[in-house]
Amino acid sequence: MTSQRVDRDEHPEGLLDFLRRHDAFVQVLVTVFGHAYGATPHEVFLLARAAMHSSWGELGAAAENDRIVEMGLQLTRTARSLGGHTGPATHRPRPAGPPAPRSVLAARSFEPGWRHPDPWRLLAADEARPLRALPHLDPLARDLAVLRWLGVPDDRMASELGLPEAELPGRLHDAMRQWAFVVAAADPGSAPGGDAPR
Repeated sequence: MTSQRVDRDEHPEGLLDFLRRHDAFVQVLVTVFGHAYGATPHEVFLLARAAMHSSWGELGAAAENDRIVEMGLQLTRTARSLGGHTGPATHRPRPAGPPAPRSVLAARSFEPGWRHPDPWRLLAADEARPLRALPHLDPLARDLAVLRWLGVPDDRMASELGLPEAELPGRLHDAMRQWAFVVAAADPGSAPGGDAPR
């Protein structure tokens, strides 16, 4: 998510170091989520990075774990928005607002360092193989499986998806059952036992 050819003056203090520390993690997520939501991984990468640039003023003072969760949420919002997947009326995920034009231009200054891992090689890896089931889930189940895989806390998961907190346990249980069924049908030897992998 970073490049060696960047101007530190173009970016908020601390953002460049944060992105460099988590570059490998982001490269995996843009590929997986691009595949799951039918979005272009490069667009997910660029626009999510620009959104992080726009929101860094609020996130910069947060704890590292909180910033990592927010980065994962931003990647899923961006992939969902670009992929054009919408859920049923009761499913109102937080939209991915367009980043400010200046942030998009600043994000493009990282462009020479962007590298895209081979998505098929990635999805064939043992750890990521069950994620191939994501496109086959219904929209709400897919979003719940993605957020569970990212380790998003339940209270943030409910607000992110526009679900009442009382409904979340049942919806999450149904999503994990659907996940396990689809994965088992595709590869009986790798069923995750009803829960998404971490």
